[in-house]
Amino acid sequence: MPRVLIVENDRTLLTMLANSLAQFGHNISGISSNSTEALKLFKTVNPEIVILDIDLGDSLDGIEVANVMRKSNPDVGIIFLTSFNDDRFAFMSKKEIPKDFTYLRKQEIRNVKSLSDAILDSARDMKVSHKTSSADKVFYSELSDRDIELMRHVSKGYSNTKIARILKIEEKSCENAISRLLKKLDISADKDSNQRVLITRKYFELSGKKII
Repeated sequence: MPRVLIVENDRTLLTMLANSLAQFGHNISGISSNSTEALKLFKTVNPEIVILDIDLGDSLDGIEVANVMRKSNPDVGIIFLTSFNDDRFAFMSKKEIPKDFTYLRKQEIRNVKSLSDAILDSARDMKVSHKTSSADKVFYSELSDRDIELMRHVSKGYSNTKIARILKIEEKSCENAISRLLKKLDISADKDSNQRVLITRKYFELSGKKII
């Protein structure tokens, strides 16, 4: 069995994954809940497969950690484990994305066997191309990458003026883009509704994040 390093922000899930995969016979060489510790462990245990949570809530996210690891060992297998419902939310803001990886959603893993199978597949190929399946269909397939970028900026509380400056467009064009986005998201244009809050809720929904 290949040496496996697990990097997961949720400590409870981290422990569960490590224990469950060990029961499947996998060689768990290290576990970590943050990027700094993960990179130190990577140099120490020299894993062949790394399971990475994308949202680490740390200075570096899982994608950035994967890039650092790949520069050290180009052949290490990468399995992204994430709560993002639409993978574009995970990757579109990144300039550098690993060329080969496996992408699994936490909510799709009904049991550890699916993750175990992904590890075995990655071990056979050592570099696994990004897998797509029927489960990879986006919830709002009509959304463009620009729409998602717009949603991301709105969710950060940016004004139309600031968003227009970031996107290098006229403020009126930004207003029109938001109007089109509201229609795609089926959000009422009623002035009584807080449209920016509703856009933010949709953004978090597609990002797989809980809204309190």
